[in-house]
Amino acid sequence: MKKKEKRNSMRPWLILAGAVAGGAAVYYLNTPKGKKFRKTVAKRTEEITHDMKEKFDHTLESASEVTHDILDKANDVKKNLISGLQDKTYDRLDSFEKGITKAKKKLKAEAPKA
Repeated sequence: MKKKEKRNSMRPWLILAGAVAGGAAVYYLNTPKGKKFRKTVAKRTEEITHDMKEKFDHTLESASEVTHDILDKANDVKKNLISGLQDKTYDRLDSFEKGITKAKKKLKAEAPKA
């Protein structure tokens, strides 16, 4: 018998086994023990769902706090950088103006008097 034919001949048995297992599960779940089991599973599922939601909310809140901290630090760095650049620019401008004043005095001193 070929493999494919063998698999095809097994299908009815697998379907029957699945149906029997499903029927047994339905029967068990409708017994008093099965009903208690269903309630236990439902309660535990609800608890797990609640715990997961709380953990997700906590994680989301933590991520939000970290993001805000990073943005605050980035803004501080930006402000310090801008302030430092402004200070350097003003220092250079002062030096340039002093150089212009010095050059004007030197030119005035060296200019022929008329």
